[in-house]
Amino acid sequence: RFYMAGKIIPDDLITTINDFKSTSNGQMINIHGKEYATVAHRVAVLRRNLGAKLSITTEVVSITAIKVVVKATGSISGVVIATGHAEEDRKASRINSTSALENAETSAVGRMAAFLGVTNDNIASAEEVTLAIEQQDKKLQGKTLGNTKKVNYFKRLAKKERSGQKLSL
Repeated sequence: RFYMAGKIIPDDLITTINDFKSTSNGQMINIHGKEYATVAHRVAVLRRNLGAKLSITTEVVSITAIKVVVKATGSISGVVIATGHAEEDRKASRINSTSALENAETSAVGRMAAFLGVTNDNIASAEEVTLAIEQQDKKLQGKTLGNTKKVNYFKRLAKKERSGQKLSL
């Protein structure tokens, strides 16, 4: 807080955080019983409260045929307040196969906003959590598919055994 002529003037960032918390009702996405803010809502509240005082810059830290890493920096009145990083794998989803850079940038900005304090106590954004769940589901499907092949193999062996055919392993 700043003191000006005997009055306490609230810090812009504290005002922004309070605005976020008071306007987040209905703006959250429930994922597995937890509420997550979207990056769009976080950025909208930041812009509404800080306007041109807030500078959001992003930079590609690394980019390969497989992975993209982006860093987002949030500065208020020229002072760096928070950073956020995000990594995306191009093979993680259909969307990432064409838009990994964009997804990494959005996630990095969301994480930076959360580190500024514009969060409901969850650093991850709704978009990040949704993508993580999709990636886990994809991995589980791969494991299940592998188990299905094993089960079918043993079913074939059992069928051969019942029919009296010679078994070979």
